[in-house]
Amino acid sequence: MKETKLKDQFSIGVIDNDKKQPRSYVNEFNEIAHSEHILLLKHCERPHYIVKIAPAMDQFIMDCAAEQSINLQDYNLPSKLEEFTKATKDVNVKSDPRFKSLFKALCDSKEMKLLCNVLNYLNEQQYECDIVKLQELFG
Repeated sequence: MKETKLKDQFSIGVIDNDKKQPRSYVNEFNEIAHSEHILLLKHCERPHYIVKIAPAMDQFIMDCAAEQSINLQDYNLPSKLEEFTKATKDVNVKSDPRFKSLFKALCDSKEMKLLCNVLNYLNEQQYECDIVKLQELFG
């Protein structure tokens, strides 16, 4: 975001809230809102947003599945975090039908709905985002 052609354009970054953070640039962001798994940050001057998923996307997905009483093995996916993480790191995960089916099933998860709503709002409003409306999405 900081050093690319997106420098002065609207952009959204979705990152894990783990140990490896691009700290220097992230320090220029302020918290807008947060939930159990999602932290929304806005750059102090630019139309840049960061969505941090805690603790990381793989655990977030597993927690959403648990909330919905979804058994990952029903989707031919491992139910142990370490093995699930390996499956999510596969370069072909984007087109993996197991994950596509799982994400459809996770649509009713509270945190997954919130993530979708936040990303949709940011994408639709871009330069016109209202911080208060974003905070309202978090309840």
